Amino acid sequence: CALLLTDDLLCIYRVSGRRVSLLEALPWRGAEFESQVAEILIRESGGANVVILNDAVEQHYRKEKVPNITLLDKANVVQRRLNVAFPYYPVRAAMLLKANKGARSAPDAPKDGELYLFAAVPPTDTFTKVVSAIERSGLAAVGYGLLPIESASLVKELADKIAKRREARDSAVWSVLIGQHRGGG
Repeated sequence: CALLLTDDLLCIYRVSGRRVSLLEALPWRGAEFESQVAEILIRESGGANVVILNDAVEQHYRKEKVPNITLLDKANVVQRRLNVAFPYYPVRAAMLLKANKGARSAPDAPKDGELYLFAAVPPTDTFTKVVSAIERSGLAAVGYGLLPIESASLVKELADKIAKRREARDSAVWSVLIGQHRGGG
């Protein structure tokens, strides 16, 4: 199952191979919200794990340069910097930003270190409700993703396909993807 957290409601999806189907869309203020979600997860998941996708407004990002250090110390330094950047946020992660394969180096890449993208989500009632519902169901949450940052690769792929059709591959500087899902986001 996949749970999509939006500002207005929670969408519950069944994922079977490449097939995705919407099971239910529940407003956050509904009566017995956690019980309803747990019931749907137990009934529809078949004991499979749950992935959470957050598409709410409250997402924070920050680029951070980490100096060149030994491989053994890198994870600790990145974690410490992440904790300093977002000290009061329960959900936070760091991702190494790599330069494009064809480019010599990214324009904003530091010369004396590596560039990371730090992301965090503040504690919210909606997040607490979802975690509580998953605990009630007895299932495990195996992933947590932030949207639309995960769509960044999709934007590039679509822009490349459009550019190929126009036979002007290098002329486009900006690419923007605007989408809307059933939850209204």
